[in-house]
Amino acid sequence: MDTLKLLEELVGIDSCTGNADGVNRANNLVREQLEALGFSCEETPAKSDKDDYLGNNLLAQTGGDAPGTLMLCHIDTVLGPDVAPFRFDNESGMVYGAGVADMKGGIVVMLRALELLKEQSGSLPPVTVALNASEETPVPSFASWIRPVAEKNLRALNFEPGILQDDGSVTFAKARKGINRYFLTCRGYSTHAGNFHYSGANAIREIARKVEFIESLTDYERDITTNAGRISGGKTYNQIADFAEIEFEVRSFKPEYHAEIDKLLREYCTETSVVSHDGKNKCVLELRKHAGFPGFEQTPASKLLNDKYTSLAANAGHTANEALRGGASDSNFVADLLPVLDGIGLPGRKFHNPGEEADFKLMDKAAQIAADFIAEL
Repeated sequence: MDTLKLLEELVGIDSCTGNADGVNRANNLVREQLEALGFSCEETPAKSDKDDYLGNNLLAQTGGDAPGTLMLCHIDTVLGPDVAPFRFDNESGMVYGAGVADMKGGIVVMLRALELLKEQSGSLPPVTVALNASEETPVPSFASWIRPVAEKNLRALNFEPGILQDDGSVTFAKARKGINRYFLTCRGYSTHAGNFHYSGANAIREIARKVEFIESLTDYERDITTNAGRISGGKTYNQIADFAEIEFEVRSFKPEYHAEIDKLLREYCTETSVVSHDGKNKCVLELRKHAGFPGFEQTPASKLLNDKYTSLAANAGHTANEALRGGASDSNFVADLLPVLDGIGLPGRKFHNPGEEADFKLMDKAAQIAADFIAEL
């Protein structure tokens, strides 16, 4: 397998979340590699919250129905090759481009590990590969699709990128925060901003107050973060805004913290505070919760997997250490069902950034460690 060529081809396909055609073209490329290794493959449509078609999830299996290893990957990216084209620096061994680490590089590591495993032992043990079409923007259908698959297996390996440190070491995920996503919509009352200002109820003003409250819920001591990430509203400067909305998130490792914050949001973000001066009109709020990620807390069984991987990496001259991650992954949906090792793909930095990079010099080593890890299990 020419891993550099395969990575360049994958990164060159625009599979941004929601681009169904690009997702399926990238899927087809991965499917060709898996079928050549003896996997049987099937695809299932991925749908958004609004039932929009996002491309297909890919499920590939080998080794019959016996429980084995579940390998998790996602084919969608945040940016496309038009923003971050593929580039290989021969001198440094670094590769650059959209998803080169997160996580098309991880997919190539996985494929190369499977190839090595088959070359070394002559056959593959029971392995299931699950390729998510929409990980960067989660959809409710994924959990219902992947959890029955996870229940039939013994462990999960996620080929999300390890984080490359300045000293050359790599950190993989010990646990990941859960993410609750919300939309808050405000309907105000529109009037002329000069002649009838006193009877207007400004939706932007109402939303601005809620943003202050939402951001104030961040608590670094308990690893709770909130972020108002998108806001829109109003039509023009000389009209009292009758509409505004924000999209925001809450992140925490612990479900009880999520429940606590959710209760506060439902109390405060549904309570109107903006009323017109004449008292006749007021803002109306609607809070909606959308698909997110449950928290991924480390279990004793996951800790054993992490320790085993760390030991194998050290034997190969590679320093890999577990660490907490603020970002979520597909592992969040299955970590309560089976032990998980997460973050063993192609190490890199600057994920979701036009300067995303990965250390291609570690491609063969990461693949070999993963192959040895599966063989020993």
